[in-house]
Amino acid sequence: MKLGKLSKVLIIFAGLVFFYSTALYIDRLHEDIPSDFKVYYKASNRMASHKWDDIYSVQDGRMPFRYSPSTLILFTPLSTLPRVPANQIWCFLQAGLFALGLYFIYRTLKDLRTENPLLIVAITFLLVVRYYMDALFSGQIFGMMFAGFAAGLYFWQRSQQAGASAVLFLPVAAKLVPGTTYILALCQGGLKKNWKTIFGIPALLVVVTNLLLLFWTKSFSVIGSLWYQWCSVVLNDKDTYDARISRSQSFRSALLRWFGEGPRVECLWSSIFVLGIAFLVYLWVSRTPKDPRGKALGYSLAVLGFVILMPQSLPYAFAHLALPVAILLSELHSKKLNLKIIALMVLFFVFCSLPGTTVVGFQIADAIQIWSIPCLVVVGLAAMTVRLYWKHSRPQ
Repeated sequence: MKLGKLSKVLIIFAGLVFFYSTALYIDRLHEDIPSDFKVYYKASNRMASHKWDDIYSVQDGRMPFRYSPSTLILFTPLSTLPRVPANQIWCFLQAGLFALGLYFIYRTLKDLRTENPLLIVAITFLLVVRYYMDALFSGQIFGMMFAGFAAGLYFWQRSQQAGASAVLFLPVAAKLVPGTTYILALCQGGLKKNWKTIFGIPALLVVVTNLLLLFWTKSFSVIGSLWYQWCSVVLNDKDTYDARISRSQSFRSALLRWFGEGPRVECLWSSIFVLGIAFLVYLWVSRTPKDPRGKALGYSLAVLGFVILMPQSLPYAFAHLALPVAILLSELHSKKLNLKIIALMVLFFVFCSLPGTTVVGFQIADAIQIWSIPCLVVVGLAAMTVRLYWKHSRPQ
């Protein structure tokens, strides 16, 4: 189906917004503001100075280096440049990887024989552009993670488990919760048949990254110490940030804002976390996709679970919602137009895409976040994805 003039205008507009928002935030990097990039840059300088005991230093307060030792090799080049040029290159890299992730989503939609896949990608980007800009401004590693998720979807729906396992290594090495994607591989990838792929490729990548670290540190004890320090940071992670802040839209943050702090709330959250993972496992174990679209929907549930079940989901985490949003939008091109999907996208636009402080003002934007409405909208997206996954799957 050929694109109409309005569709072409929308695609061009999305492209211009992408380049403008990237240039805008890279230009602002001259300002000395707190960002996650500063954490990476500090870790890189410590590595260059062989201060291995300070990589995961508790003296860094609320902003310690949290990523696993397997990711350290990615940050080593940063110390070779002054902070501002290094930050600019880092942002260009993240923007490029985010664009690469959108390209993989486009290829996935083409494989699913979706009408106007480029238009869907453009609309998807416009829906998440606010979070894309926030991720750039915070200097997060989101571009690498998003590219890993999107490429993983592309390989997964093509039944190429080896490719999916390889590209998913980075999101899982950076954050533990994306490990639910490997649970998906265990449940539906055929464990007996593909166990070498499912376990072997991540294990090989862990070995390779640690060999690179060994070449750098020339000490097994230093590598062991780094892994021990990282485990300590992860286990005590909740003590280094305030999950009640309004910007965080994880389900745990919503519970803390609604009911306050206390052991009962933490117990409730732990129960929801375990039940959420158990429900995903039940879906993936009890049902098998009937077609590639079913695979894409099942994979989208892993990404939605990552955003909802993280202990803290700041706006940059919502940039990853481009993946399930694009898959849901592709359902609008089926014979029966699903008004519920349209309603969800309208809610997403009104309560997630639109309410930035520069658009609706601080009070309205903060109120929407305090009441955790974006979190509830994402739960609605997850519920719709479950429903469609059920439609595109059958009992095992």
